[in-house]
Amino acid sequence: MNSFMKIFKASAAMSLLLSGISLGAEDKNFRIQASETDARRAMQTFASCTVNRNRAGARQMALMQPLDPRLHSASSELVEDKCLDVRDQAMRLKFRSAAMRYAIAEALVHKEMKDYLPTSFKTVPALDHGQAPKIDNARLPSAADKRQATLLAYERGFHIWLVDSLGECAVRLAPSESRKLLDTRLGSTAEKETLAAMDPHFARCRPEGMVVTIDEFDTRGAVAANYYRLASATLPSAN
Repeated sequence: MNSFMKIFKASAAMSLLLSGISLGAEDKNFRIQASETDARRAMQTFASCTVNRNRAGARQMALMQPLDPRLHSASSELVEDKCLDVRDQAMRLKFRSAAMRYAIAEALVHKEMKDYLPTSFKTVPALDHGQAPKIDNARLPSAADKRQATLLAYERGFHIWLVDSLGECAVRLAPSESRKLLDTRLGSTAEKETLAAMDPHFARCRPEGMVVTIDEFDTRGAVAANYYRLASATLPSAN
């Protein structure tokens, strides 16, 4: 199986690496040992605060392609200390821009589309997810550590691009189930059941022969990002 066909399963630790969300638990002096669900809920709280304080900037970020070179600077500009004060400043939230884009998109769905429940996106043109990352094996660094870092960066980028692309397809196949997922509480039984209901839709979207395993964070995130982009295009105020 070559690099283009290999997407690795994100356990709690790998999820932090690929999706980029943690609560500083790697610090031995950190006084809260946060679970993955704690991390996701803290990110959700942060995103909700961010959307409240900078709606225009949040919208701009949520509508970007998953690997847009401006994404990092956009996420940095949105970060405010007041929104990072979760659990009475006991947690230190760390994240990558891809994870922040997911959370921001979901927060926008909840705040802008509370009573807007589209059942079809057939009239919306295909979304632009950018170009799939590519790697030139002939130009990989010779040093083992640099070579590994380059391959990891490529796999991370390809993972983000692929999941985002599959997410659009799945949301188009199941708009109502997609919204139901976003309305569930993180870590709840309802979330697990709705994630399971979305699995067949993601499976239908996979290229034949490709093995892809996506964790719950990326599944929900890809649904959120694509649902917001698609629904924004059909909002009455957008027409």
